[in-house]
Amino acid sequence: MLRLNRHQGVLDTLRFTTRQTDADAMIRQRFVQSLRLGLVRFMTRTAFMQQVIVTFPKRKAQPDDKPQKDPWHFWVFILSANVSANGESNHTYLALNEDIKINRVTLSSKLNFDAYYNTTRNRYNVNEQTIDVKNIEFGLSTLYVRSLSEHWSVGGFYKGYHSIYQNMAFSQSVSPALEYNLYPNSEVTRRQFRWIYQLGVRSLSYIDSTVYNMTGIFALTEPWGSLNASLAGYQFLHDLSKTRLTFQMIVSWRLLEGLMLQLNGGLSLINNQISLAKEVGDPNQFLLGGRQLPTRFNYYSSVGLSFTFGSVNNAAVNPRFTNVDF
Repeated sequence: MLRLNRHQGVLDTLRFTTRQTDADAMIRQRFVQSLRLGLVRFMTRTAFMQQVIVTFPKRKAQPDDKPQKDPWHFWVFILSANVSANGESNHTYLALNEDIKINRVTLSSKLNFDAYYNTTRNRYNVNEQTIDVKNIEFGLSTLYVRSLSEHWSVGGFYKGYHSIYQNMAFSQSVSPALEYNLYPNSEVTRRQFRWIYQLGVRSLSYIDSTVYNMTGIFALTEPWGSLNASLAGYQFLHDLSKTRLTFQMIVSWRLLEGLMLQLNGGLSLINNQISLAKEVGDPNQFLLGGRQLPTRFNYYSSVGLSFTFGSVNNAAVNPRFTNVDF
């Protein structure tokens, strides 16, 4: 019994020594690790940085990492309305705008619906004479597109609207379209080069015709910023002289982190204003923005700065059939 107890005491001593050794080794490892991390900022200035490899231990997915269920199934509804008014002693302006948007965007399909009703009224008092200019616009538009492959997509448009400014009692157009993207659609966040062919029927209050539309869109996103350019041509097949050619470009140049310089511009050559009123009517309607003037071209340009900060929430990106005027 005495001999056994003596050996048992030796074993207990060895175990205590072993625990002490493991603890010292762990301390030394942590010290060396801290020393290595402290030297990293000095190594960035040397050639040794090319040999540095940073790894992280694999982490099992937690319950919070699982994608949350979407009870709306990608449907998004936007209801908006606003009233604006301003005036002077001899001028008052009142505008009422209402809009309903319904969207559903996934990687394989896209549905956009937009319905609106806008009313504007200008009243001027000139030389003891009151001039009223009232403009009403309402309409709706729908787009549906379905992805066939990484390069091909098919869809269609519907648009109907009324506009006093455009002398339009009511116009409707239905046009299926086919799109081809030179680059795979999985790369659209970086680059895209798309052709869209659109052929449909447009009905007006005074004419029925077939309308042709072809659009080329080029977009590029790089670390320095992004470039978007589009070229669109429109032609009425019943009268080939009725044409319109439109070019647009948007450049966003990254100056600093979050600070962008934006350059926008566009030019249209117009020869298809088929809705112009035959009678000139009251010139005040043109001067006060109540009627559309005939023109052979229009252009626009802008330059500005934008600063972006805060949280970034990435959603599904589906650029198919964008920048198409239907």
